[in-house]
Amino acid sequence: MRPYGCVFAVLTWMAGVAFAVEGAKTASGEVTIHRKDGQWQLENGILSATLNLEGPFPLLEQVTSLKDGSVLPAKNIPLLSVESHNGSTWQPLALSKRGAPRETTIPAESGAVRIEDRFPGWRVEQEFAVQPSGATVTWWAELREGAHYLVMGVRWPALQMDRPTRVIFFRGQLAAARPAGAVSGSPIVCGEWFLGCEHPMASNEVTEETVLAAVDARKVSGRDHFVYTFALGKTAPGQLRRDFQRYVERRRARPYGLFVNYNSWWDIADGGKQMTEPECLNVIERFGEELTRRRGVRMDSFVFDDGWDDPRTLWAFHEGFPNGFAPLTAKAREYQSAVGTWLSPFGGYGEAKKKRLAYGREQGYEVADYGFSLAGEKYFARFREICREMIERYDVNYFKFDGIAGNNASGAGEKFAADVEALLRLCEDLRGIKRDIYLSITTGTWPSPYWLWFGDSVWRNGDDCGIAGWGAPRQRWMTYRDGTVKRMIVDRAPLYPLNSLMTIPVCFARRGLVARLGVDGLSAPDEADLRDEMWMGFASGTQLAELYVTPELLTPNSWDHLAECIRWARANQSTLADVHWVGGNPMEGEIYGYAAWGDGKGTLILRNPAPEPREIVLQPREVWELPREMSGLITLRIRYARRVTPEPLTLLPDAPWRVTLPPWGIVLWEASLTPSGSPGGRSP
Repeated sequence: MRPYGCVFAVLTWMAGVAFAVEGAKTASGEVTIHRKDGQWQLENGILSATLNLEGPFPLLEQVTSLKDGSVLPAKNIPLLSVESHNGSTWQPLALSKRGAPRETTIPAESGAVRIEDRFPGWRVEQEFAVQPSGATVTWWAELREGAHYLVMGVRWPALQMDRPTRVIFFRGQLAAARPAGAVSGSPIVCGEWFLGCEHPMASNEVTEETVLAAVDARKVSGRDHFVYTFALGKTAPGQLRRDFQRYVERRRARPYGLFVNYNSWWDIADGGKQMTEPECLNVIERFGEELTRRRGVRMDSFVFDDGWDDPRTLWAFHEGFPNGFAPLTAKAREYQSAVGTWLSPFGGYGEAKKKRLAYGREQGYEVADYGFSLAGEKYFARFREICREMIERYDVNYFKFDGIAGNNASGAGEKFAADVEALLRLCEDLRGIKRDIYLSITTGTWPSPYWLWFGDSVWRNGDDCGIAGWGAPRQRWMTYRDGTVKRMIVDRAPLYPLNSLMTIPVCFARRGLVARLGVDGLSAPDEADLRDEMWMGFASGTQLAELYVTPELLTPNSWDHLAECIRWARANQSTLADVHWVGGNPMEGEIYGYAAWGDGKGTLILRNPAPEPREIVLQPREVWELPREMSGLITLRIRYARRVTPEPLTLLPDAPWRVTLPPWGIVLWEASLTPSGSPGGRSP
């Protein structure tokens, strides 16, 4: 048996593993800053970073983990350089120091939306002049309380550069470094260390000769400066994904939190039908009465997708909304909710897009071969204006930005880069108007975790709805959806948080693509399959809990199950925030699912997408990525199951666990751990 003191140490360490919406739980000492002979040392009880600011540019002399004494295997790395491209190669621009370095305290903002801003720290900064323009660039490094990472940044003036220009934060040798992803803006990993420019279009690259972390500097209309940042951090042994996600949670614009919303697409609107005010009011009332008043479950938003605007204008309401969204906002407030809406940066799709573009050209808005260009000064101003109007006039709490680049993308490429940069800055502007706005950025995104510094979720890619594999249409839809998550997110970006995806968790509507595929609520009304879809969707842990549902098609039992799923997901948010992939490929008929561990408990949902029984052998420690210090007994309780006989289980963390599921079997377990040496005790 493990002595009690050892168990206590495990509990203390694990406090940093659990996610919490109110803030990270990592215990740490006070942040200190020391200066001696041109060297600056920042420490916080977790990391110690030594910077040399005596020379012509800042150097990273050493970074040490104060938890285990390990040192980043790189020394004297230049932390700032600027280059321009002459058409064939990158050429350095001269930097000259202005004044002496200075240190400043970073105060804590107790009411901040971003978790990072709730913690105090220290910053050291230095100004430079960039030649030949002479423009002033401010570089800084900062360390905050509780952070297992160091952040560096540049305040960049909005110059109109004659040539492509990039800011380089890190360039040097780093043994065993590798990119953690196959898309633009993937972080770099070196053992238990991670680093990268915090931008979805960043060039975080590893070659045989060097590691490079850089970002292109681009001008966006209406801005006099931009901020680009870089971070370098240390993870605990065996906790790379979890500790990287903990870093993301602190740094992202808005922390993880379940956002339950109805979406009108495929219900009261599709590509051939626009919606009207009475239809929208009816939807709000049906959901409000069935979920909020009868079952005590509140909706976060009612999202009215494509179909509200007159495409012969540029984002003005059509005649079916004589009062805009005002009546909808008032009705949503009756049920303690709000309204969200859809906008397409590049102008939408199909005939409606053609009409918007025709009008836009007449009015002098900037148009490219793929649609409107958000990088255009006039169009950017109009798009930002309509977003501001939606917030200020109708208290919109959610935007679905649909269409900024190509679908199934791995990056923007030069074609879309300026538009993507404009969208990122638009997101920053909108958070200045409504700081807790939910921003879902869909078509044109790729799974760089740094999208979350600006938006709240990205698109899983693939078709909006599809079918794959075997079984009834709804079973095949689940296989397609989750198989696309595996192929386009998990396989391409292992450190992207699965808790921040647009996946379409529940689809029980009646029009358009879903009807053509037979996945609509009329063609595939089976309530048991719908329950599977609901539990699979909510246990996947994504915070964007979209309901593409026609309320008239739900039976009282289905309303009950939907309410149960929402209540369960909200009650388990601090656990589900840790969600990650488990198992194989749904498209190949392999058992797969989602696991999460946090706040002292775990969840695991598994599904067999095949028409015959399947088996998978798991190890609990690997499934939940439990730290090696954790030991004890894991108790499993079935929360939901279909085609599986419910029975409680007790497992050892390192013992093989054989699971057999029947055809299309699904099971959701809730897990708890009793640590060794503490019978009946509570797990971390």
